[in-house]
Amino acid sequence: MYMRNSSSVAGTEGNLTMSVWETMQLCLEAILANRLRSALTMLGIIFGVGAVIGAVSLTAGAKAATLARFEAMGTNSLRIMPGQGRGPIGGGMGSAQTLTLSDAEAIGKECPDVTAVAPEVSTHAQVEAGSSNTNTTITGTSENDTDVAKLTLAEGRFFSADDVKRRRKVAVLGSTC
Repeated sequence: MYMRNSSSVAGTEGNLTMSVWETMQLCLEAILANRLRSALTMLGIIFGVGAVIGAVSLTAGAKAATLARFEAMGTNSLRIMPGQGRGPIGGGMGSAQTLTLSDAEAIGKECPDVTAVAPEVSTHAQVEAGSSNTNTTITGTSENDTDVAKLTLAEGRFFSADDVKRRRKVAVLGSTC
């Protein structure tokens, strides 16, 4: 620790005030006298500030991604899934086939505030095309799914009500197929 004679500070005997210049000199002397300690302290401060900036950025990114997912679902969207199957081994939520196509049609007809209904059934399967194959989710839905799920197609068209009515063999492939 460096001590200065109080008589040399500010030119008066007993006065303990220092000028800005003298303070800077004292700080520089202390830093140069303890170079390793000073370097480690600066390194700790740099890493600490960097960690805080990284944590804040990561949290902001996660928040933005979560908000984007909720906005994609829509603020006026409701998903209804069947309950869990009964029996000695539960199949989990959505495993009981208690909802039917007529239930979805009834919701669309009898609920005046409902603008679109898109019934959906899905399964996982191994699919093949040429020499390629992959395990994917296959979803059966209606022509309203683009409105309900806020889907946009990269190219082509989504199937129409006429395609559904005539039971045409049409498919919309996702980006992973």
